Amino acid sequence: METHSLSIEEKQKRNKLLRFALIISIVLILFFTFDSLKRLGLLLVIVGFNFIVAFIKRKIPTLLIRKYFFGIEYILFSTVIVSVSFGPKIGAVMGSLSILANYIAERRISKYFFPTIIQYILIGYFSYFFRSIDIIILGIIITLIYNVFSFIFAKLIGANTITLVVFNTVNILFNIFLFTSFGHSVLKLLG
Repeated sequence: METHSLSIEEKQKRNKLLRFALIISIVLILFFTFDSLKRLGLLLVIVGFNFIVAFIKRKIPTLLIRKYFFGIEYILFSTVIVSVSFGPKIGAVMGSLSILANYIAERRISKYFFPTIIQYILIGYFSYFFRSIDIIILGIIITLIYNVFSFIFAKLIGANTITLVVFNTVNILFNIFLFTSFGHSVLKLLG
């Protein structure tokens, strides 16, 4: 009797596994067959990656060390790249979704939330209109503009100058690295 029930359990497990494999196969076929689904999948991967980067930053144990990682974010890069690839509306949505994912992953909502989300929406919207500029140059220009405005807005809200200088320096250097190292290849992948 026991052998028979194990056999039924094994069949149920096998059937579940087959159903799961079938669903994955259908999703992959749709993903590779329909360009719009492929693009949607890539956008979801990008937002997910933003979440993962922010989540990892939150897990850095010491505040003294963590402070130097605040400027490391994938949001600006992905917002500009997606805007140039898919247009101003999707770029604006990517900017807002990415910063929301970042705030959720880091478990923080601060007084900087609204100015920051507005900046990313604007960056996502307007980057598209400068798509004729090389992505590396465009990315560096937008990085510098973003950091100037984020410094000004944060100072107006009362942020610590040293913390801002550290954030902006790390953010500028990291985004220059992203755009120079991956800008063309990611743009080609999304194109």
